[in-house]
Amino acid sequence: MERTKCNFVKLGYQAPDSLDFYGTMNAAEKACKKYGYDFAKPKGNGNGNYMLTRLARILVVYTLGNVATANNMAESAIVHYGKKRVTEKLSYKFEQDLEKGKVNIYADPDDLSDYELR
Repeated sequence: MERTKCNFVKLGYQAPDSLDFYGTMNAAEKACKKYGYDFAKPKGNGNGNYMLTRLARILVVYTLGNVATANNMAESAIVHYGKKRVTEKLSYKFEQDLEKGKVNIYADPDDLSDYELR
């Protein structure tokens, strides 16, 4: 599959977040979906307390031709820089490198969500 170089448009960092929730595990999972959290983790000894957690995100908007798309590139940035976690400092470096052309996004023209960093 031949990938084509894309044009970087902008990057947004979303900090990690958590929320305490009381109820059943089923209700906690529904709340995760409703409020955009990634997962629910029990707190304590099965007393109905859960922590809803949203992981940090690095949302990148890029274009190929006249088609634009946005992807969460947090995992790709971690791998590219050899880091263990997503931080605001990492997202800033990633943004600077994308703007300067030190890092480029290459995507499948038929599926822009299928990308790689070079």
